[in-house]
Amino acid sequence: MKAILTYLLLFTISTRLCAQDINFDKKSGEFSTTSGIIAKLTDEKVKTVNGKSYFIMDATGQNELMGFVINRFQDTFGGAYKYYYAARSTTLGLSAYRPNFTGMSVYKEISEIVLNKGLLQPDGKLNEAKVKAFFNDMQAEYGNMQQRYTTINDSLAALINIPAPPVERDMRKMITANEFGKIGQGNVAIGTWELIEGYTDDVFKSKTYHFQIKNNAGGIICISWIELSGAHTYIYKNGVRSNENWSVPDFIHNNPIQNKENYVVELSKKLIAAGLL
Repeated sequence: MKAILTYLLLFTISTRLCAQDINFDKKSGEFSTTSGIIAKLTDEKVKTVNGKSYFIMDATGQNELMGFVINRFQDTFGGAYKYYYAARSTTLGLSAYRPNFTGMSVYKEISEIVLNKGLLQPDGKLNEAKVKAFFNDMQAEYGNMQQRYTTINDSLAALINIPAPPVERDMRKMITANEFGKIGQGNVAIGTWELIEGYTDDVFKSKTYHFQIKNNAGGIICISWIELSGAHTYIYKNGVRSNENWSVPDFIHNNPIQNKENYVVELSKKLIAAGLL
C-alpha cells in the first residue's frame, strides 16, 4: 500500500511539472510561466481584406511559431463578405483552413485554443504532436475552404450566364408581380422572382434577405440585398455584375419584406429599362 501511495505521489508531481501552468495576458498578448515570457500573440492589419491576421511568435517576437492568415470571400451574387483563415505552422510544415473566429475578442479565442489544446509547451516550443492533431482536425472538418469558395463562385457564375431576349408584349401595360413568384406585363410572363432568407456569417447570426430576379430562361439578372442601411442591388448583364445605386421610393415606409410584390415591381422597372426583362 505504501509503495502504491509513493508511486501515486511521484506520478502526481511528475504530471504537475509536465503540465506547468501557462498564463495569457490579453492586454500584452504574452504567454508566460513562472519562469517568464515564453511566447507572444500579435496581430497584423491587412488592408486589402479589411481585417487582421494573427501570429503566435516566440518570446523574442521575431520568429513565428503558428499563424492565422485572414482571407475574404464575396460570392458572385455580391452578398456580405465571408471571412476565413489559412492556419499555418511553417516550423512544422503544416497548413489548414478554418472559418472566421466567432468570439467578440479574437485574442481571447486564440489564446483559449492554444491553452485548452495544449499547443504550447512551458519551454515556449510548440507541442508537435498536439499541433499536428489540431491541424488534422481542421483539415478533416473544414477541408480546403479556398477551393470550396472557388467552386461555389463557378457554380453561381453559370447562373448569370443564361441570356434571354426580352419577351414581346405591350410595353404600355402595367408591370405586376404576384405571390407565386411570377413577373408580368399585361398578360405576358416576363420573368420570375424569389425572396431568399439566410443568416450572417458572424457572432450575431443576424437574418439576411435578398431578392433574386430571373429572366424567362432561368438566368439570374438581378440580386437585391436588403439590409438596415438600405438595399444593395446588383444587375447581371452578359455574365458581368454591375453595382447600381438604385433608390426605391419611400424605402422606410414601404418595407420590401412586408411589401414584396411592390418591391419586385420597382426592381423590374429598372431591369426593363436595362433591356434585361
